[in-house]
Amino acid sequence: MQKIKNKSGFFSKRLFEKIEYLIGEYEFDTAEKMLKRLLSNTNYDNKSRASFYSLLGKIRYLTGQFSAAKRYFNTALKLHPGCYEANYNLANVYMFEQNTTMAAKLINTNLKLNPGNTNILIQLMWSYVLSGNNKKADALYKKLVKEKKLEPQSFADLAMAYVSKGHFENARKIIFVALGNFPDSYIAEDTLYEINEIEKNYKDYRKEIFFKNIGRINFLPQTYTSALRMIVEGMSLRGYFRFEIEKAAEFLIFLNNEKFEYLNPKLLAAVIEYNISICIGEEENMRNIILNSYKVNKKTLTELMQQVNLIAANKNYELCDEILSEYDEQFGNEEPFGDDNE
Repeated sequence: MQKIKNKSGFFSKRLFEKIEYLIGEYEFDTAEKMLKRLLSNTNYDNKSRASFYSLLGKIRYLTGQFSAAKRYFNTALKLHPGCYEANYNLANVYMFEQNTTMAAKLINTNLKLNPGNTNILIQLMWSYVLSGNNKKADALYKKLVKEKKLEPQSFADLAMAYVSKGHFENARKIIFVALGNFPDSYIAEDTLYEINEIEKNYKDYRKEIFFKNIGRINFLPQTYTSALRMIVEGMSLRGYFRFEIEKAAEFLIFLNNEKFEYLNPKLLAAVIEYNISICIGEEENMRNIILNSYKVNKKTLTELMQQVNLIAANKNYELCDEILSEYDEQFGNEEPFGDDNE
C-alpha cells in the first residue's frame, strides 16, 4: 500500500496497515471506529478519503451487509474513480449477487488502470464463468496456470464459480490441478470436499424432492414443473438446507392446488425462493442474487409477491413458523446461513 498524502504530509502507512490487519483479524468494530475518526478530519484529500470509504465498504462486505458495502464503495469511486480497492471489491459484490454485467464494467475499468494485475485477471476469469463465457475463462485460466500466478485460494474461487453454475467436473479438474501444484494445501482439499458434498446434495435433492413432487402437479404442469426444477436445482447450488428446499417445493404445490395462474416459471420460482429468504431473515442479502439468478426485475417480483400474499397469507405464516422450528430443532441457537451451512 503506497503512502496516502494529505495537506500536512503523509497519512501513516503503518496506521493504514494496522487497520487492514484489524480487518484481516475480524476486529471490524475497532477498524470502523478508526476509519470514521480519520474521515472526520477534513485535511485528507479525496484520494485518501476514497481509501477510507473503500475499507469501510470492505468491512460491510465481509459482514454480509451488501447494500451498505455498495454505498461505501460508490462513495469512494465518486471521490476517486481510479480507486483500485473500491473497483475490485465492488465488482466482487456484484459477482456475489450474480450481476455479471455490472461486475464486468468495474473489472474492465480496473484492468485498464492496472494492466496485467493478477488479482484483477483472476477476477475477470471468475466473471467469465458466471456469465457463461467458459471458453474465455478456460483460455485465461491456462495462461495464468502456465505463468504460475494462481494460489490455492484462486483455484478454489474459480472452482466454486463453476459449481455455482452446476459444472462439477470443471470444478474438480481445477482443484486437481491445485492439489498437484500445492499438495499440502488444506484450502484445495477442503474445496474438493465441498464440491463433492454440493454435487451429492444436488443429485439427491433432484431425485428426492424434484421427482417426488412432479406427480403432485396437476394445474399448468409445464409451468409448475419448470419452476420446481429451477427451485430445487438453484437452491441446492446456493447452499440452502434440505428442509428449506422441501418447504419451497411444498409452497409451490400449495399454489398449484390453489390454481394460481402464472405462466412465467422463472418468476414463479423466484417468488418462492424469495419467500423462503424472508422466512430465514436473509431477504436483503438474497434479493439481488435471486433477481439476477432468475433474470427477473425487482418491480415484477414485488408485484407477484403481492398477488401470492393475497391467497397465501396464512400459508406463509405456517411456512415461516415451520422453518424456524426446524432451525431450533436442528441447530439450536445457531443462525441461518452460519458456518456449518452446506
